Amino acid sequence: MAVSLGELEAFDSALLTVKPERSPSEYIFTLTAAWMTFLFGRHSEIDILTYLDADLYFFSNYEAVFRELGDASIGIIEHRHARAYSDRLQYGRFNVGWVSIRRDEEGLRCVRRWREQCIEWCYDRPEDGKFGDQKYLDEWPTLYRKVKIIDHPGANLAPWNLGRHKVSGVWAHPAADGRPVLFYHFTNMWQSRPSYVWTGLGDYEISTARKWIAAKLLYKPYLEAVMHASARLEAVGYRDIAFNYSRHSVAGDPSRKPKSLVRRWEKWSKFMAERIRAEVLRFAE
Repeated sequence: MAVSLGELEAFDSALLTVKPERSPSEYIFTLTAAWMTFLFGRHSEIDILTYLDADLYFFSNYEAVFRELGDASIGIIEHRHARAYSDRLQYGRFNVGWVSIRRDEEGLRCVRRWREQCIEWCYDRPEDGKFGDQKYLDEWPTLYRKVKIIDHPGANLAPWNLGRHKVSGVWAHPAADGRPVLFYHFTNMWQSRPSYVWTGLGDYEISTARKWIAAKLLYKPYLEAVMHASARLEAVGYRDIAFNYSRHSVAGDPSRKPKSLVRRWEKWSKFMAERIRAEVLRFAE
């Protein structure tokens, strides 16, 4: 069931107070904990709630994560940065791509405190030990007893940790360190020009061999899936989708989006349907 942004803002009026002082991406970050709090408040039947970033793609059954979570109140996943990126810890030890919260005393205390922190400060810059909604997670293992740090190598595999995991497998069935890739985080992936898909892999020091394997086993299946989904959506006239895959996308009422973004989305839809085998796929052939 879809919920409008207006309904969430009516439930949590503090969001409207801080909205004018946040950029679109910062406001999206601000919404994370408020959204989870809203769902717990409106739906008493929810026992455990998991927040997922929109740029995740699942290759295998996610039940392995919940088996590892067990009866813990909170489930989080480390970035698992390759050693070369230790300086990126200023952005957080943990990644908000997957956050599980159980409806119990400790879980609810955690998500409510997180919401309050994000209302108070949630900006897209490192500052005084904070960064967006993400750096707040660093203190959770100290503050809460029932926190489970998920350590499955195939959970939240991403460009920033490809350097420390061995990716192998066959088409659409990739593995990380010999275990199935459950989901991959396709962060900062977008079309930068009509014949090129920007993967974000260039932002990290990843060997050419590892890039080739990632393109073949991770990016190519994902782009094929996006192509089919985009074509199906366009066939039914659904075109008002944010252009970028990441959480930094401009979202909300399409009438409020810059015209340039709408034009870019129109070009993107056509591109995805007609020219999906772009430069990153050439890399994998």
